[in-house]
Amino acid sequence: MNASFRLLLALVFLAGCKDKKEEGPDNSAFIPVTSIIQSQVKDVDTSLYSIIKVETVNNLAETTFIKREDFRKYAADFLALPDLRDKKWKGDYDETNFYDDALESIILSYTAKDDDLETRKQELLVDPNPEGNSKVNTIIAETISDKKGEHVKKNMIWHIDQRFQVITTRVKKNGEEEVKKLQVIWK
Repeated sequence: MNASFRLLLALVFLAGCKDKKEEGPDNSAFIPVTSIIQSQVKDVDTSLYSIIKVETVNNLAETTFIKREDFRKYAADFLALPDLRDKKWKGDYDETNFYDDALESIILSYTAKDDDLETRKQELLVDPNPEGNSKVNTIIAETISDKKGEHVKKNMIWHIDQRFQVITTRVKKNGEEEVKKLQVIWK
């Protein structure tokens, strides 16, 4: 009976260790960047805004109007950002926040702890309101990936209710670099 008790105690101890390992910083308090972007896309999808696209590749720019139905395609990089509140990302990102006097904004930053994570950073600039209804004005994200032998870095910025921009820097196998800037404006 003593051996059975020890086995039971060991199993309880191992189960307790497993639970503690899964514990980490609670991401559920993170502001849901993906939800904000999805609501912005839905707003444009159901609007009558004129949507302008400016694409610049290696300093050559082209400006065109795009159909409302195509807006989601151009916003795809933002829609692909992970929801850091998901348990899958628990403990993978650090949160910092501070008030920036020059911007008159609170900056919330979620930074990857591991350089292997594709989404390196998500930041939100929040306009503080003493009445309690603060508003996110800007979302900034950075992703880095290595696909098909190419190093791809994307710097993204979304200005709420106005426009977004994605700067993609692609370094090919041969070391050749291509910089592409996409800007989409609807207000």
